[in-house]
Amino acid sequence: MGSSGLIRVVLVAVVVCAAVMVFTTVGYHHSAAATSPHALELRLAALEAEVRRLRRAGPREGLEPGLATAAASGEKLPQPAEVCGLKGADGKKIHCAQPGVTPISGHPAFIGPDAAPIGVDRESIPNPFGDDEPACDVPVHTISSWIEAHKGHMVMPDYPCIFKAEPKTGFQAMVDYPDLESLLKDFGNESVTTQPGYAQAGGHFHYAAPHSRVGNVWRLRDLARAWNTTHIGQYYSEFNCKTHFCQRFIRKVQIPEWFVADSRASTNFLVGGPGSGLPFHRHEQTFQMLVNGRKAWFLVPPGPVTDELAEVVGPYVFPPDSFDARIRGKPLGKRPLRCVQYPGEVIWLPPQWWHATMNMGVATVAYGQKPRYSSRANLKHEPASSIYTKVQEHFEKLQEGDVDWWYSIQGELSKAKHMPKTAETRFSHVLDKFQSAFDHSNPEDIQIMGDTVAFAYCFFSENLLTMSAKAHDGHPDTSAELRAKAWAANAKRLSPEIYRLQCLKQGRDLKDLG
Repeated sequence: MGSSGLIRVVLVAVVVCAAVMVFTTVGYHHSAAATSPHALELRLAALEAEVRRLRRAGPREGLEPGLATAAASGEKLPQPAEVCGLKGADGKKIHCAQPGVTPISGHPAFIGPDAAPIGVDRESIPNPFGDDEPACDVPVHTISSWIEAHKGHMVMPDYPCIFKAEPKTGFQAMVDYPDLESLLKDFGNESVTTQPGYAQAGGHFHYAAPHSRVGNVWRLRDLARAWNTTHIGQYYSEFNCKTHFCQRFIRKVQIPEWFVADSRASTNFLVGGPGSGLPFHRHEQTFQMLVNGRKAWFLVPPGPVTDELAEVVGPYVFPPDSFDARIRGKPLGKRPLRCVQYPGEVIWLPPQWWHATMNMGVATVAYGQKPRYSSRANLKHEPASSIYTKVQEHFEKLQEGDVDWWYSIQGELSKAKHMPKTAETRFSHVLDKFQSAFDHSNPEDIQIMGDTVAFAYCFFSENLLTMSAKAHDGHPDTSAELRAKAWAANAKRLSPEIYRLQCLKQGRDLKDLG
């Protein structure tokens, strides 16, 4: 993509952000804190000033679309009225200031009940993946059209889809935190714990011992300084919303009424820089709303993943920025489905769909839930839709026993624990898959894949020594010690930093490799 194309992408993103900021809150469980006309006015003026600046900017400057300053605007924007509801994102009852909604006028291209399209005009944005394959493989709906089509019944799609930004999907946090600068102003001193993608929740390295020693605890503003330089891929993800940061943030998050559930398995609060994300994993149904930034989603239908695809995307282990370049230009089925989510949009995933995420914005903030609709007797997934059938046609249907589940790290560890003498063979097979993925990586993916594979070498060297010791009266045998040292040496070759953090803290004699 040329520099002019990149600037166009940034311009579109800025304009979209302006649109999202002034969304009204129809259909929301809204907090009592309303946005003042002056705040809206300043934000919109700042975004308009940013558009003008980017038009004058050279290519290098145009790649950094942050808000520098807020300028005054002569236009008076009315305050969006609050909409009464039952629950906020934290599940507590919300007391609203007044019912109804006051549409913001003067910007018909972006807002208002009759505006079309609202949010991102996907057809006008160059393919963010940079190839000739479709930019988005999943359907894009609006909540309003979906409700109308199903006559208000609680019927959810049986396929992944995006619900476009509209008044029903905009909320206060999007107005207050359209960029990294505004987020850090309110939350920069919050403490966050991060891990790289391969050690994130959902991935098997996250749950298996030994746990990652590569993560860190930061102030949010320090993380933001590092995620483009020394700590690329470090990602803050929280799934219970017990931290002070999340508790404060969700006061300005409103769940679209269509998605409000009786209970939830978990909440999802995620903040990261470009390239950060989660490896392929699966769980019960979920939705996620994007506050700012851009997020790429990679999706595979439920069931086993083919060996060919698994060796590229490494379910449970490989972060998407380690395979993103490698899958470009491949047809569907040889690569996952994919789509980029923009601010104000909600993505819906039915149960057990494989999914991985990669943040693409300067800063990306998302909030979601795994909802449970137990008290709604009429909840059902749209049965056997033609869309789901067409998606399945691109992916080979397999039985559990037809594939090599090498990427199930927890499964391999469990088998090795029951048969410790097989550990070396089992782990060697898994590491051969990791090494092959590294050997076939595209140049732009090589750093993160190198870190991932180095971590795997450290992880399995420690497990091999532990299991060999259990099988040999507390002392690993010579073969296991030699193999573990060789794996640690491979880790050092691929990533000296990961070797230092993960291998050298094992408390064993692996540091004497030279």
